[in-house]
Amino acid sequence: MIIVFNNLLIRIVVSFALILVTLDLKTQGINSNTIDSLFQITEDIYLEDTVKAIAFSELAKRYIDIDIDTARYFANKGLELSNKIDFQSGMALNYLRIGLIEEVESNLDQAIMSYQKVSEQYENITKDRVYMDAIISLGIVYENQQNYDQSLHYYLQGLATAEFLEDSLIMAYFYNNISIIYELTGSFRSSIDYNRKASAIFKLLGHDIYYANSLVNLGILYSTLGKIDTARLLYHQAEELQLDLDNHYGLMNLYMGIGDLDLIIKDYNSALSYYLKANKCADLLDYSESEKRYSSAIINKGLGNIYFYLNNPNRAMPYFQFALEEGVELKSLHLQREAYSGLYKCYDALHIADSAFYFMKKYLLVHDSLEAEVHNKRIDELDYQYQLEREKQLMAKEKELIIADQKNQKLFFLIIIGSLFTALLIFVFFWYYQKNKLRQSKLERKNLELERSQLQIDLDYKNKELTTNVLHLIERNEFISQLSEKLQNTNEDTEAYTILDVVKEINRNTSDNLWQEFEKTYMEVHKDFHVAITSRYSHLTANDRKLCAFILMNMSTKDISTITYQSTQSIKVARYRLRKKLGLTRSENLSAFLNQLESSSRKPK
Repeated sequence: MIIVFNNLLIRIVVSFALILVTLDLKTQGINSNTIDSLFQITEDIYLEDTVKAIAFSELAKRYIDIDIDTARYFANKGLELSNKIDFQSGMALNYLRIGLIEEVESNLDQAIMSYQKVSEQYENITKDRVYMDAIISLGIVYENQQNYDQSLHYYLQGLATAEFLEDSLIMAYFYNNISIIYELTGSFRSSIDYNRKASAIFKLLGHDIYYANSLVNLGILYSTLGKIDTARLLYHQAEELQLDLDNHYGLMNLYMGIGDLDLIIKDYNSALSYYLKANKCADLLDYSESEKRYSSAIINKGLGNIYFYLNNPNRAMPYFQFALEEGVELKSLHLQREAYSGLYKCYDALHIADSAFYFMKKYLLVHDSLEAEVHNKRIDELDYQYQLEREKQLMAKEKELIIADQKNQKLFFLIIIGSLFTALLIFVFFWYYQKNKLRQSKLERKNLELERSQLQIDLDYKNKELTTNVLHLIERNEFISQLSEKLQNTNEDTEAYTILDVVKEINRNTSDNLWQEFEKTYMEVHKDFHVAITSRYSHLTANDRKLCAFILMNMSTKDISTITYQSTQSIKVARYRLRKKLGLTRSENLSAFLNQLESSSRKPK
């Protein structure tokens, strides 16, 4: 209950602080002009319309506290002129004035729409203080509607802009307001963190009144967390500053805060003395009547609670009654609910059953109304969001149509020229690309044919050379065999051992040298086949691979026998063993198998 009152007080503190934010217009000293001077600016035919639009907004600002209808007239005039010349800064400024007027008249949904339009104007221009003031106002309106999610969204959005512009004072305002939202939603630690950031900036910039108020808010937060000593220390630290500043508003909130601390520890007499001090400060305030009445109602509600705790319900009832009357006048259901609750407790303590029952029914009725109001506000908010989105879409379409009408012919001409030029470039590019690709393809095909032709020539030459070597090898071996036979058939007079040694030497040297010459040529022609058979059938012996080479060259068993100095029967046995090692069946041809392996081993290059 006490926390609710303090939250309301914090919101009022922030509202007052925000009023002190000045708009950085930088428009030829308009802010310092009197109302008469502003009238002259709006009627001067030699001045630019942008200056006049800003003058209208300044007149609206001056008349808000004098005549709200006149203020609305000037704001609408400034908006009309700004729309006419497409002056976005002027539209933003006059929408801001209209939003403030709607807020003063409690047309909060209309105020939100106007502040939203201020934000829309800054989609294409640099954000400044006017933009941040609109964002602050949006946050406050949503906060007063208890739509804390939306309020926090706008405060964080404004904080990001203030940080980008490096505006320390505005950053402090946003820190303070974000702290309030976290406090209202129960995130007290986060609230303290943001409040301390705001407090540090206020102290650094020498804004004592804001710094003192931030200390009071910190005291309220620590009180909520049950840290009574810390809260009391902050209150007394703030009291010195508030007394030096003669800030009755700050003292009023401070004394209520200390009184609430005394209520927590049930020191009701001390709490009563501080609330009475707060009441005296409230009587000295010079702000508008409704705000003063609201603060007085809160204090009287607190005094009613204190007297009730002091077991003096008769003394408490007039204070509750005062709070109820003010709540009805101010249309505050929260005040009415708390006042009805207090009156019910007093009459119940005095055993006046009919009055206690009456105020209990009133309390329940207002309580139910508040619950229904929360749901209705959510429905209204959704409806407003829908209407706002529709209006934004209509405005965007209208703006697009205006721009299209102005630039349609020029854009159409440029599109045609651009399309023709682009088509020509594409055609030239593809023509050149296809021509170059065709030329390159022909060249590659010609080179490939030349390479194949040369390879075939080389291969034919090697095959001829290999065939010649084989024939020569066969002839020499046959000659050597005949010579060997003649030497073996010599008579007894010949030295047999000497001749046999010569035969063996001839056989050994001649066979090895001829085979090495044959193998060199063979490897040049059938290198891929040799690699393939060696890697696939690693268990083949050197003699097996030689036999494969002879068969691959279509040599007969007799020719192979002549070269290797083996009998034909031995060659047949070797062929049979080779077939088994290669895994061939009886029906498979060994020569065909080796030729197929040789063909598959040739890789295209």
